[in-house]
Parts: sequence; C-alpha cells; structure tokens
Amino acid sequence: MKRLSGIEIYNFKNIKSAKLDFKNSMLGLYGENGSGKTALIDVLNLVKIVLCGQSISSDFLNLIHVDADYSRIVVQFMVDENERHSEIEYSFKLNKHSIFDEILSYAYMDGGTRVVKSKLIDTSNTMTFSPLSKYKSLIGSSKENELNVIVIKKMVCREFRSFIFSSELLDLVRSRKNECRDEEFLRHLYILESLVDFANYELFVVKSKSCLDESIVLSKDDLDVYERRIEGMNKVLPFLVSGTTSRKRTHKIDKF
Repeated sequence: MKRLSGIEIYNFKNIKSAKLDFKNSMLGLYGENGSGKTALIDVLNLVKIVLCGQSISSDFLNLIHVDADYSRIVVQFMVDENERHSEIEYSFKLNKHSIFDEILSYAYMDGGTRVVKSKLIDTSNTMTFSPLSKYKSLIGSSKENELNVIVIKKMVCREFRSFIFSSELLDLVRSRKNECRDEEFLRHLYILESLVDFANYELFVVKSKSCLDESIVLSKDDLDVYERRIEGMNKVLPFLVSGTTSRKRTHKIDKF
C-alpha cells in the first residue's frame, strides 16, 4: 500500500504556510471560502505532474504567492509492500524559471529496527546531486554517466520538469540494475519506483478548473481505469455525504 501521509505548503496562492497530516485512510476536506481548499487541490495536481516527470504549465507560475519569489512544497508518503515499510519525504521549490532545490529523503524498517531518515538525492548544492555516497550508488563512477547527469539537470531546468523524476534520470538509474545488484542500490531504486508508480497509477486529482458538464474523450484502457475508480469512489462517498454517489455517461465514438 502506498499513500500520501502529509503535506506542507509555503507561499502558494493565498497560503503563506500550512501543514496537513493525513493520518486517516479516508478524509473529507471542508472549510469556508478562502480557507485554502482549492489551493490544496491545485498543490496535489502540481505534485502529480512533478512526480510524473511532466512539464509544469505556466498556470502554476501565477499561483506563487504575490509576496514571495518561490513556492515550496513538501510531501510525505508511507509505503507498505512485501513486508517493507518506508517513510518518504520529497520537497521542491518552484519559481518563475524552474523547479529547483529538490530533496528526496526516506526512512525504512530493517527487520525490527527503524533506520532514521536520510537524504537520497539533494539537488540544491552541486552540479549533479548529493550526498556523494548516494550519487555513486545510483549513478556509479562513470565519467560518461556524470556528464549525462549534468546535461539532464540543465535540460529539465529549461523544460520546467523535475530532475529527480525525469524519465532521463530514471532510465539512467534503471540501466544499472543488471550490473549493480547490491541491497543499497535496489532499496534506493525501490523508493524512486514506488513514488513514480503512485503518481502515475494511484494519485488521481480532479482539477478545480475541470468542467464536469463537458464530455471528455478516453481510450479504452483509460475508460477501464475510470470505471474502476468510480466504483471505488461510490464505496466511500456515502460515508462522507449520506446518499451521495457518482455516475458516468458514456458514448461510443466511431472511428473514421
């Protein structure tokens, strides 16, 4: 099981500073106008885009607090799979030019012992990333790989993408899987893959600007996922608002 366990928001829309803990598995969001409900949804959408390695649209740049040079987002995750327990924290800053100062840290259980949280990737103070021991574990000592990392970092900066979750960096790390089978490398890779899978397949955000009165075109595979999610939502909604359910209307489009 992978889940979002907490979030911190700084200088985003009308929020100067906010911290939320998602301790329960089922949560409802409520509050008066201007309390930050829509801002939270926008932040979750931003987090999904960043973790999926996609480019940030200019719309998000207009959501940086008017009195700040950048927004900072911190998200915490819990991952419990195959008798593994991991607590992950990812933070990044967003200004008018790029995503920067990304930091990915995690703690984990080793048998019955909790190994304290430490940084896996910190992009804030080198041309590549630190700590050096984690860099060598993920990238190796190849000069070619080092050059590739520098190029990737500059490229994603121009494209408003995450460095840590860029497909280019992930593919570079994955390419070492066959040659590097030590436990530390595989644990680091597992952390990265867990967040990528969560963002792509388990984190669904209904954007605040979406118009539910308009039709959208879905592929057959996307429709199957959508139908499963509607079914899952209908198990939860009545507990939040009595008698509430969600339904869909579908129309087949003929191919020409």
